[in-house]
Amino acid sequence: MKETVRFGIIGTGRISDWVLKGAVLDPRFEAAAVCSRSIERAKAFGAAHGITKAYSDPEEMASDPGIDAIYIGTPNHTHRDLAILGGEFQGRMTAIPLFRTFDPKPNVLLRLPGRDPHTGNQAIA
Repeated sequence: MKETVRFGIIGTGRISDWVLKGAVLDPRFEAAAVCSRSIERAKAFGAAHGITKAYSDPEEMASDPGIDAIYIGTPNHTHRDLAILGGEFQGRMTAIPLFRTFDPKPNVLLRLPGRDPHTGNQAIA
């Protein structure tokens, strides 16, 4: 089990800012990259939080071998596709269950392949 999980953060809004302020208190957490639709916003958010890698393409960030997991801090309707994107890289990346996102179909919970590196539980997004 890894001691530190290197997170890529998708979204630069107030929720990502709020989550990051608490997450950095856990010594197992490392903010390794940030992604926004605007590279300028990603760089500004990164500068404010000491994150040196900035992306405007979620797929490019997910393919970075320096990222172990992704936190999705975007509007709810975008979570499903972004979680699936993270799951596509599950050979080296785990989708950490920081939130639950429901498929537009009623009562369908999206389950990704992979295990939480800390608990060994099935990852759920």
